[in-house]
Amino acid sequence: MLGNNKFEDGDTEKLATMLVGDYLITRLDLSMNKIGTNGARALGECLKVNKTLTNLDLSMINLNTLGFNSLKEGDVRELILGLKVNTTITMLNLCKVCNKKE
Repeated sequence: MLGNNKFEDGDTEKLATMLVGDYLITRLDLSMNKIGTNGARALGECLKVNKTLTNLDLSMINLNTLGFNSLKEGDVRELILGLKVNTTITMLNLCKVCNKKE
């Protein structure tokens, strides 16, 4: 769907805001995008309340170095917590998630 679409932090935040509503989107492919710390946090918050998403592809996303180093600050941690509490996702692809800066 949106894989390899040059999405960055702001794009992911906007998308996450839209997904909080009662939408019928069941599959979301964000693979090969640059999801930074704000995007990861927004996506995590969305996943806590979204009840329609069943398939999430985050493979080969580039969480920048700040993303991985900010676990204690809560940004990427929110993504992890969102995945933990979400009960509708049955397929999750996290293959080759990296922390390279380009």
